[in-house]
Amino acid sequence: MTKFKFSLIILALLITAIFTSSNSFAAKTKATSSKKEEIKTSELNKISADKLFDNEQQIQNYCNSFLTELKKDDIPKALELFDKKTILLKKEADFIKKKISTHIPLMASRYGKIIDIEFVKKETLAPSIIKMVYLLKFEKHFIAWKFYFYKPQDKWLFSQVMYSDQPRFLE
Repeated sequence: MTKFKFSLIILALLITAIFTSSNSFAAKTKATSSKKEEIKTSELNKISADKLFDNEQQIQNYCNSFLTELKKDDIPKALELFDKKTILLKKEADFIKKKISTHIPLMASRYGKIIDIEFVKKETLAPSIIKMVYLLKFEKHFIAWKFYFYKPQDKWLFSQVMYSDQPRFLE
């Protein structure tokens, strides 16, 4: 057998082995993905009804309440409202609450006291995703807040909150 034929046989075996393991990997990945989907679906079923919103008016009321508590300088009450509706893992929620509880006083020391909240817009990003944008107005500047809500079926979930004192954040 020539070296060339031997090399072709080895190459063919390698390609077969790679293809076989790729298909096996893809099958395992698909099976794992299906299990993750089952977990996500079952987790959604475990979400208590008090964490869900029936309509967009309830969402707007929630955002207004959260920011009103910050305006009243009642950060613990605002964070309590956050806790009531968030579906984040405890560790993630605690991280966000810690950020908010440290950043708001820092912003107040920089920009003065909070004087008002202002609704900017509601944006429908998809039939199942909406973004609510607000300003938390200080004496010298503002913080823009973006609240995201997701509707996997017939109820809305509070998905994410972000904020920034950078004007470009509103774009």
